[in-house]
Amino acid sequence: MKKIFFFCLMLFLVTCNKKSEIYWQAKNATQFENKCSLKSKGLRKFQINDSTALSYIPSIQILRKSDPNLLYFYNSFSNAIYVYSLSSDTLVKHIDFRTNGPNGILPKHTNHAILKSKDSVFIYDRTKQAFKFFKGNELWKKISLNQLKVRDSLLFLPVWQPSLYEKFLVKNEYLFISIHQYLSSHEINQEIIHSALRINYKTDSAKSYLPLPELYKEGNWGKQSAVKTHLFLSPGINNTMYYSFASDPFIYQYKNTNPLGKKFLGSKEFKKVLPLNRKRKNTPKEVSWRYSSTTPEYFMHRFDPQSKLFFRFSTLPNKPEDYNKGKKWPGFTIIIADSSFTKIGEEVFEKPVGWKKYAPRYSFCHNGKLYLFRRDLYNEDGNHLYFEEFEIQYHEEKQN
Repeated sequence: MKKIFFFCLMLFLVTCNKKSEIYWQAKNATQFENKCSLKSKGLRKFQINDSTALSYIPSIQILRKSDPNLLYFYNSFSNAIYVYSLSSDTLVKHIDFRTNGPNGILPKHTNHAILKSKDSVFIYDRTKQAFKFFKGNELWKKISLNQLKVRDSLLFLPVWQPSLYEKFLVKNEYLFISIHQYLSSHEINQEIIHSALRINYKTDSAKSYLPLPELYKEGNWGKQSAVKTHLFLSPGINNTMYYSFASDPFIYQYKNTNPLGKKFLGSKEFKKVLPLNRKRKNTPKEVSWRYSSTTPEYFMHRFDPQSKLFFRFSTLPNKPEDYNKGKKWPGFTIIIADSSFTKIGEEVFEKPVGWKKYAPRYSFCHNGKLYLFRRDLYNEDGNHLYFEEFEIQYHEEKQN
């Protein structure tokens, strides 16, 4: 009898510990040594042409190994890649891609691109649901996602649409992409759902991996927040890949498709994120939008290879009463962590100014500094892209 009681007690304690770990903990969230903050050091601006609109720039990229002083961005409207010098803030060249013919790409704001090198680029063609690999501006290879679905019978792959907050990555002969899972209206066996996909672009083979966290095993998480997966690479730390989910404070470490563990990195501004409701069922669009606007989420990461610091971005949600009044601009925070994911600071950009003033998705790191795009200045002057430069200021230095 004592053995049975002891076994039940241990099972209860393990279950409790597991549940508390899944959702939230004080350490590395509200309890941390605040060592640094972000200090504004001024503005940088890059001149753009008439065909460049902010909504058609899916991401900004720096090639750390080959061109660390060049800034690349893809204009999905004009189907061109623009290259700027970070030494002079001037345009040095652009690469145009065809819009017509079998090898062309129809302009669409949901297209996405990433460079493998300065002469090789992958473009995701949203219309064809295919990755197109260009050498220069000539098509070298095309990979259809519809064909990959047939080849990998274990893959649950809805229509993939890249988020502006996440990138697909190129590493050796592989493409790594995130998959959005809309669980609000699906009753699916959680054990077989994978949130990432590795594509071998030389053999046209695919492997799915990264199972959903226990957090998403039940509940309606809203169509807008959904179960977004964010993928980023830290080239300065053993080429480890990191994944996180919109409502999950943990960051998951992977070596290719093999899990290495997870690290907790939370915000001081909110605790656990709750689903819209406990049952998975369809909800009106307005209800989902309201949930997304009034619920915090982790939405983006940046890594600076010089300082070896991680920046984790999270939204500060609107209060329901503000949402009802039409005040739908949230704030955001930037969590700062060292290379072991120990939290050392968190900068808060208050609502509604934060999101009105900045567009975090266009941020990038260079030479130990973080650059945030200034939405307000772009709205005043559509001929330039403005970035505010922030440096890490350690509090010890402040005291000396």
